Amino acid sequence: IPLFKFIFNFLKDKFWMPLKTFFENWFGDIGKLYDSIKASFTKIADGDILGGLMDLFKGIGTFVLSTIDNLATLVYLNLYWKYHQLI
Repeated sequence: IPLFKFIFNFLKDKFWMPLKTFFENWFGDIGKLYDSIKASFTKIADGDILGGLMDLFKGIGTFVLSTIDNLATLVYLNLYWKYHQLI
């Protein structure tokens, strides 16, 4: 049982905050994605079809790139860097 307690405390101390930060940023990006989709459909409904489609793809692309950026930050700066500080 002390081994499990050590592993749990290690994971909680080293990996909880980076994962929490990642999910907070990711859910914020999801909110921005829905706002972008709503604005693009409003633009399409107003008659600017090409502008609405451009905004739709731009919003989706921004979400994908932001998610990749958050994942890279999570893996490199938080998990990889903290792991190598332990060695």
